[in-house]
Amino acid sequence: MNQNLDILIVKLDGFIRKFYKNQIIKGFILTTTLFLAFFLFAAITEYFGHFSSGFRTVLFYGVSAISFAIFIKLILIPTLQFFKIGKIISYKQASNILAKHFGELQDKLTNTLELADIKNIPGFSQELIIASINKRISALKPIPFNKAVNLKENLKYARYLAFVGFIILVILIFWPSVITEGTERVVKYDSHFEPKAPFDFILLNDTLSVQKGNDFQVKLEMRGNFVPEIVYIVFGNSNFQMTKISKSKFSYTFKNINNNVEFSFSADQYRSQQYVIKVLPAPTILDFSIAVDVPAYTRDTNKLYENIGDITVPCGSKIKWNFNTKDIDSLTIVFNDSIKLRASKGVEGFSVSKLFLIGSNYKIAVSNKHFKKSDLVKYNINVIPDLGPGIKVNTIKDSAKFASFYFNGIINDDYGFQKLTFNYKITGKDAPDNSDTIVSILLPLNAGLSSQEFYYAFDFSSIKVPDNKKIEYYFEVWDNDAVNGSKSAQSTVYDVIIPTKDDLQKFEDESSKNLEAKMDESLKLAKELKRDINNLQENLINKNLSSWDKTKIMEQISSKQNRLEDLTQQISKEFEKKNEMLNSFSEQQKEILEKQKQMQELLENVFTDEMKKMLEELNKLMQDVDKKKVNELAKDMKLNYEDLSKQLDRNMELLKKYEIEKKIDNTIERLNELAEKQNELSEKTAEKGADENKEALSEEQKKQAEEFEKISQEYEKVLDENKELKNPMDLDKFEKEKEDISNDFKEGSKEMKENKMKKASKKQKENSSKIKNMSENMKNMMQKQQAQQQEEDLDALRKILENIVTFSFNQENLMEALKEMQAKNPKFIEAVSTQKNLSDNFKVIKDSLTALAKRTPQLKSIVNKEIGILDKSMEKTLESMGDRNIHQSRTSQQFVMTSANNLALLLSEALKQMENNMEGMSGGQCSKPKKGGKKGKKPNMKGMKEQQESLKQQLQQMLDQMKKGGKDGKGNFDPNATNKQLSKMLAQQEIFSQMMDELMSNSKLSPQAQKALNDIKGLMEKNQTDLINKNITPEMMKRQNLIETRLLDAENAEFQREIDNKRESKEAKDEKYSNPEEIFKYKGINSKFNEMINFTDIKLYKYYKNKYKEYLIKLNDN
Repeated sequence: MNQNLDILIVKLDGFIRKFYKNQIIKGFILTTTLFLAFFLFAAITEYFGHFSSGFRTVLFYGVSAISFAIFIKLILIPTLQFFKIGKIISYKQASNILAKHFGELQDKLTNTLELADIKNIPGFSQELIIASINKRISALKPIPFNKAVNLKENLKYARYLAFVGFIILVILIFWPSVITEGTERVVKYDSHFEPKAPFDFILLNDTLSVQKGNDFQVKLEMRGNFVPEIVYIVFGNSNFQMTKISKSKFSYTFKNINNNVEFSFSADQYRSQQYVIKVLPAPTILDFSIAVDVPAYTRDTNKLYENIGDITVPCGSKIKWNFNTKDIDSLTIVFNDSIKLRASKGVEGFSVSKLFLIGSNYKIAVSNKHFKKSDLVKYNINVIPDLGPGIKVNTIKDSAKFASFYFNGIINDDYGFQKLTFNYKITGKDAPDNSDTIVSILLPLNAGLSSQEFYYAFDFSSIKVPDNKKIEYYFEVWDNDAVNGSKSAQSTVYDVIIPTKDDLQKFEDESSKNLEAKMDESLKLAKELKRDINNLQENLINKNLSSWDKTKIMEQISSKQNRLEDLTQQISKEFEKKNEMLNSFSEQQKEILEKQKQMQELLENVFTDEMKKMLEELNKLMQDVDKKKVNELAKDMKLNYEDLSKQLDRNMELLKKYEIEKKIDNTIERLNELAEKQNELSEKTAEKGADENKEALSEEQKKQAEEFEKISQEYEKVLDENKELKNPMDLDKFEKEKEDISNDFKEGSKEMKENKMKKASKKQKENSSKIKNMSENMKNMMQKQQAQQQEEDLDALRKILENIVTFSFNQENLMEALKEMQAKNPKFIEAVSTQKNLSDNFKVIKDSLTALAKRTPQLKSIVNKEIGILDKSMEKTLESMGDRNIHQSRTSQQFVMTSANNLALLLSEALKQMENNMEGMSGGQCSKPKKGGKKGKKPNMKGMKEQQESLKQQLQQMLDQMKKGGKDGKGNFDPNATNKQLSKMLAQQEIFSQMMDELMSNSKLSPQAQKALNDIKGLMEKNQTDLINKNITPEMMKRQNLIETRLLDAENAEFQREIDNKRESKEAKDEKYSNPEEIFKYKGINSKFNEMINFTDIKLYKYYKNKYKEYLIKLNDN
């Protein structure tokens, strides 16, 4: 029974599935038909109805809702039931459906199902029920339940679908816009669709989004059979006429849009759809700052720039940007369109930093989710490079010290300096690239001052330079660049060629010839002047000579005297130049230096102030010829030119003698050097392996032999020059020594050729000793000659001094005798005769003194001056006595006696000096001082004060005597007791006057001391006049006190100057030259660069500071 029942159930299940399948097919056909019908209905009604958006919304959602409900009812539910999901029909319901289709079933199937339900209920017979079911099932088996559902019956519904589809197809073919436009408007229910106009509104903009705050231009094109002339854009309930660009194109610009804008177009009562312009936030930089951290070495301040992008900074500066932004997600700085630097975002905004060594342009790129701006702003950073320093140097060569140079330079840089050096090196004369080690001297500078001036002085004679070499020198300055490293700049490279000994000898010989030529010329001029003055005196007697002729003669005399003065100055300068040249590049003996000084003083004082005054008086007389005055002046000039001739002759003789002594001194020095060279050559010859270097050693031997021959020949010339002296020196010829040395040179060369190097070395050693001995013998000869000459000169000077003193006493006795004598006294004739004898005696003294002066430079030109004064006074004395003018005679005699006393004092000083020199020579030493020599002792303030104090005491004693023994109170007193004292005081005043002149001319005094000494000189001349006139008064004592006061002032001024000099020397201990800055001022080269001192205090921007600095540098160059 169970098996039959299962079969029945299976058949029922199959029927149920087919039943729902039929429902699904029918539902699909009906749903499709209804959907298409609703679609067609909505499209047709909208196409013709042009409903509003709201109605179209209801229509769209209504059709959609009904269609969806039908879909659920007819398709979705049957489909679920087909898969037995949800509520489905029961077997009984199925049996009822089958009973309706199959009539023979009637209630059989239902009853069978009911029996199956009650078979398990107790109280019923199970067997009977099963038997009844099986029977019924057997009767139902033949019936095909599936045929109860006929799927083909659904075709009747398909005709409705075909009908609706046919209608749609016809419309699509013949009137498609009904379907397309109607459907579009229904589907786009929220869009506005205007009634079809004769034209279309075509929006040309690709996008309707704009950056906030920007303008937006709406572009519209009208297309159709008809194009309206005016088109409006509608927004904010207002219509705005659009700008017509062309026949069919229009535009309108929205300004500064900050919010979304809805708009549409309107033309001829037709309206377009609504559009919306969406406003998007733009990336914005609200403000920014730039902090510049400049390198510390520039000494510039750090900068902060607010909202300034174009900046100028020094090289090596670190720059940091800080940005305050809005709506920015990313910020990048792009340098030179290649290097990108992304900024980091912090709490306060974006920031980025970078170190700059070179200039760069840069742009700032920003972005957010809407926009990306690659070049929001563009700026430029100008980096000022630290340029190398500059240097310019001016040079002045010392006119006195030929090896001394003075430098003035200007250095400039952007920010400052590290160091400044003076550099020199010794190089080959013909091979400047073959340089030795460079010697650098660090110079002081102000490291923080960007432009400054410097001065420096250097003495190249302090450098020992071999022959055929030169010194190259230059200045070098380094800047303080701490970023790229210090850079340097060099000045022009200069060179100094140090003259060789041969060059110096040649220079000395030429200079000596020039000096002798000029002295010969000056001597001839002096003799011509003496002759012209004689002619002038003779022509004055000739009354027929016109004034014009006399004037021409005086003009000729004046012209020659000017020429003579010029010649004497040239001689003095050339002699000084020559000595400075030789002293600069060679060491001189102490005695030679002393004689140089003495000769220089003699040459400088040849043309006296008295002769210059006479020339001035002669020039005045040429305007108005006064016979008497011209005659008197001619007499004075005649005497002066006699003295001048003697002085020139004396100088000529002394100069020749000096040159000979100088040449012998040079010969001694050269022999010593040659002896050293021969000794060194001997050592080289004795070394091992000397055979291999034989040719070079032989060549050196030959050179030394030639050098000795040259020295010998030069000494022969010196001997010839010595013979030309009026009083030749006793000089040895050294013939044997020269012959022996020459032979040794030859033997040494011969042995070297024969490879007998040891014998050659021994011979060279012996020859070196012979040369050294010859040098020592020559030196001893000169010392002996000088000592002998000094002894003879001392004896002569002592005799002359005794004669002058005797002469002075005799003159004084005659003057006293003449005081009590009348002009008519018979003894007056004897007095005149005595005076003539004194005059003759003095001529003898003068001749002896002149002869001594020719070989004794210690006798200064002041001696000649006193002799000249005495000669004039003596001549006036004889004239006055010839006229029997006793008063005038005694006055002239007083001048004679005063000059004699002065002359005695001068000779006494010269005698002491010569005696001191003799003591120095007695030790047999002849030391060489340091280069430049040691000058003689100069007069000092202390000694001068002591002398004036002594004179003051003597004056006070005389005043006291006047008070005690004076009769009339006028200051007259007994001359017999005081004549000697007055003469002594006058001599002291004369010596003091000489000391004053020497101090003022030879010393570098301060202006205050110079002024004080000038005041003293005026006071002293007044006192000297009073002493000559024996006018001893309290007024004279006051002047003496004033002299001491002025001396004290001068001493204090000099003391202060010495303190200042010491203070300066502490700052620059190596500086041993005069102030270079003063040298440049003296030469008239004044620097305008001193303005830079004040310039550093001026508050200016860097740009203007640089411009002002450039201006000052250019100004200084001009």
